[in-house]
Amino acid sequence: DISYEDLGMVVWKWGVLCIHHINKDSIFKKTVLKEADHIISVNDISCDKMTAEGFAHVINELPKEIHILVRRGKQRWSGKFG
Repeated sequence: DISYEDLGMVVWKWGVLCIHHINKDSIFKKTVLKEADHIISVNDISCDKMTAEGFAHVINELPKEIHILVRRGKQRWSGKFG
């Protein structure tokens, strides 16, 4: 089973649930996830009202396959995402 610590990713609630930091040895380091991405859902579980502690609890209860849906804001001046 995968635990929250095994992910190597720290999330925090800043208005919405966001990725705060991704460790260098994280399983998500070579994915498209970036710091400050807004987490929409995890395995179809909505994260709208979820806290960082709630996210850790959900991750600890999930099977080995994890799907994280995120939203990335578009930069106002350049039009790029990130």
